[in-house]
Amino acid sequence: MRHDLVGEYRLWIYPVVLGSGKRLFGAGSLPAARRLADIKTTSTGVVVHVYQPAGKPAYGSFTLEEPHRERDQRARQAAARGSGGSR
Repeated sequence: MRHDLVGEYRLWIYPVVLGSGKRLFGAGSLPAARRLADIKTTSTGVVVHVYQPAGKPAYGSFTLEEPHRERDQRARQAAARGSGGSR
């Protein structure tokens, strides 16, 4: 992975949890962008994901946008109507 010699990753995901498992990308792994090229599910529930290179990674943020007052107010009103009790 360090020298970008892998053109495709095929991850087989089994619907079983046993112990803590082994990390696929350990400490010191360099970030790389991959795109999901294909996905298949076998008859036994195994999910096969195929990832291919997608250039340089794009970094973003998980911070939420500042909520809008009108949207907040509508949500509060809808919640109050939904839990009002009389139907």
